[in-house]
Amino acid sequence: MKKIERIRVYHNSLEEMRATINELIEQGYSENTRVSVSGLALYKERGLRDFEIEVLKEKHPDLIIHQDKEGWLSDGYFIYCTEHEREIK
Repeated sequence: MKKIERIRVYHNSLEEMRATINELIEQGYSENTRVSVSGLALYKERGLRDFEIEVLKEKHPDLIIHQDKEGWLSDGYFIYCTEHEREIK
């Protein structure tokens, strides 16, 4: 039976995210495994509620929580987030 290690990674910017994903791939992790129902890769976690923001700030004090541009399509606050996995031997 294969054992899979899954990690969730928070990023402060798109540039940081790209660099971190490349590093993770070199370490044997997969590309981002967060996908929508239709199979599109998800890189933003949107629509954060106040309590979620508080928990993130407490657990990850250096994480930048971004605010969406104002408008009718705005989801409020978001973070850059990816998930990766690799097989454990």
